[in-house]
Amino acid sequence: MHLFRKRSHISYPIKGDNNQILLDNADITRDIRRLRIMINGNNNTIIISSKAIFKHTSNIHITGNNNFIQIGDGDIGGVFYIFIHGDRCQCIWGDNTTAVHTNIIIGEDDSGCIIGNDCMLANADIRASDGHTIIDTETGKVLNRSKGFITIGNNCWIGQNCILTKNARLPDNTIVGAMSLVTKEFTATNTLIAGAPAQILRYGVKCSKLSPSNYLKSIE
Repeated sequence: MHLFRKRSHISYPIKGDNNQILLDNADITRDIRRLRIMINGNNNTIIISSKAIFKHTSNIHITGNNNFIQIGDGDIGGVFYIFIHGDRCQCIWGDNTTAVHTNIIIGEDDSGCIIGNDCMLANADIRASDGHTIIDTETGKVLNRSKGFITIGNNCWIGQNCILTKNARLPDNTIVGAMSLVTKEFTATNTLIAGAPAQILRYGVKCSKLSPSNYLKSIE
């Protein structure tokens, strides 16, 4: 599969100064197939692995300054949409992590999302920050600031139609049941969590990208 589109130049809409789109460590010279990129701001950096494979059209949209996105090795499988609207934000997509129509929305300065290696995300909605502000009427204090990045460890499986909100953190080998709402930090590895809000249902588990029948065949 060819990484680049047939055109021999870059046609991505990029506005601002000192923005970089890198393939590994070098500037790209033409559009990457099935990857749409739009930048409006200054000093933003996007690094795409030369071993990344996009079989369906994914989108990266940055509005802001000094933001950083990195896409690792491997077949993305489906579609992702990464949207950053802020300054000094980060989004890391690990090696061999796959997606089915996954949205990552980062809308507050200094917030972000880090996804580990070998993860599976099915129609996940990842909100690293709130889009609007909740204010205490007596003190004027903002009540819903993000307290750090959303983090997803290695070898995690995020089931169908899950939502991860700001401050969500999942360690390695976490399985999230379909339609769950993750709003907080979990620290125990090898767990199955589910619910709204999500809670631990089982310890001592891990996942495989194979179907149950194919997994059983693989260990015979």
